[in-house]
Amino acid sequence: MAEWLSGILATSAYLPHGICLAWEPGLVRLQVLSDIVIAISYYSIPAALTYFALERRDLPFQGVFILFVIFILACGTTHALAAVLLWDPVYRLDGLVKALTAAVSMPTAIALWLLLPKALALPSHAQLEAVNRSLSHEIEERRRIEQEVRQLNALLDERVQIRTAQLQSILDTVPDAMIVFDGQGHIESFSATAERMFGYPADEVHGRNLSMLIPSLRRDEPAGSMQRSQADGERHAIGIGRVLTGCRRDTSAFAMELSVGEVHLVDQHLFIGFVRDITDRQESERRQQDLLAQVAHSSRLTEMGQMASALAHELNQPLTASGNYLSAFRRLVERGDAVSLERARAAADSAGIQIQRAGEIIRRLRDFVRKSAPQQRAENIVVLVKEAAELMRFSAQEHGVQIDLDTPSEVPSVLADKVQIQQVVVNILRNAIEAMQESPIREITVRVASPTNGQVTVGVTDTGPGIAQQIAERLFQPFTTSKAQGMGVGLSLCRWIIEAHGGRLWAEPNPCGGTAFQFSLPVATG
Repeated sequence: MAEWLSGILATSAYLPHGICLAWEPGLVRLQVLSDIVIAISYYSIPAALTYFALERRDLPFQGVFILFVIFILACGTTHALAAVLLWDPVYRLDGLVKALTAAVSMPTAIALWLLLPKALALPSHAQLEAVNRSLSHEIEERRRIEQEVRQLNALLDERVQIRTAQLQSILDTVPDAMIVFDGQGHIESFSATAERMFGYPADEVHGRNLSMLIPSLRRDEPAGSMQRSQADGERHAIGIGRVLTGCRRDTSAFAMELSVGEVHLVDQHLFIGFVRDITDRQESERRQQDLLAQVAHSSRLTEMGQMASALAHELNQPLTASGNYLSAFRRLVERGDAVSLERARAAADSAGIQIQRAGEIIRRLRDFVRKSAPQQRAENIVVLVKEAAELMRFSAQEHGVQIDLDTPSEVPSVLADKVQIQQVVVNILRNAIEAMQESPIREITVRVASPTNGQVTVGVTDTGPGIAQQIAERLFQPFTTSKAQGMGVGLSLCRWIIEAHGGRLWAEPNPCGGTAFQFSLPVATG
């Protein structure tokens, strides 16, 4: 290795390059300075490229950069040796360096030519600037949009807060209490109205079971409804307008109406219950029922007063007949013979029959005018209608009116209060009798029809003048009457009675003249 190096650096066989320049000082200085400056420049360029490559790790084509660094270093070395060769003829070393430079220059040139299409495909500075300007514009536009979105979000949040406050204000002032609970009945939300209604603050009932407020509601009922909803995908509300008993904090109970709806959230199913205190409503309904019962009783007393003269005449007949039979009985008994005694027994039996007849008339009157709480039970509608018609038969005979009954042999029982339904029939018959006072034909047909759709229909048809159109439109409204001395409450009371029984009362013209009143009653089940 030492011999090789000494051979490379050997100078004895050669002349320095300065001899070729005749050792002219100016020319030598020019050559030396030029080669040194070129060498320094060549050495500085690789240094700059190396620094740039180290700082830019993402720089493409790094292999070409390495070749350029080696090639430029070799070129710089050849210029440095050119300055040395002026005085020291190390031509072998110079040749070796030039050979190395040649070896590096060829792959560098080839790599450069191969790289040229890729380099040309790179965007130019102008293109990069255009892209940068476009990106800057997009960034500004995005910032502007983001700012607008933030403003819209702020506005939306403000509106949501306002609407939430408005909704909360509404919920706090509505008369119905609102309770939100989960599928297990655990309370999630409790409105201000609920706090006032039940006496509990919201934080005290949160998380507790709904049954603490509504003991009559089973603890597992919300969960059961929830499971059914998840099983078939349909909503199963606990109740709509369901009447239950609520319990306040002071343990007092009150009547309430509960309506529950279901809410499907992303990860949870909730129920919203609306509770209404119906204590006042039930009390009002009870007072209304009492008032209507009093009105009905007064109406029956009025009917009895209107039937008084006819009933007095009707009662006079059996009482007079029984008096005659008893007088005959006394005379026959006084005779004492067997034939007379036999005839006396017959007279006594006849007197008893007449007394029973009078007693039956009085019994019907007593049942009709008695004041008792309404009781609906299974009744034979044909018997009710016949008894009511029998009550009006005396008044009808007084006015020359004939009452005909058309009833089927078998009709199912209806669910009815006997006295109230007879009051309806009597009221309609009374109106029909009064309406036919000027009619040449005075006939009333009372018909009981076979049941249809679970309803038995009773019809009362007269041959009177009919009902005027202006009266017919508001016939069942209170204080509507065509009578000079009428109050106009009878038919409105009749409609209330029939509707309270689950039926319907209506009137329509009779094709043969007059009016046909009809009402329906539900068939008794069970």
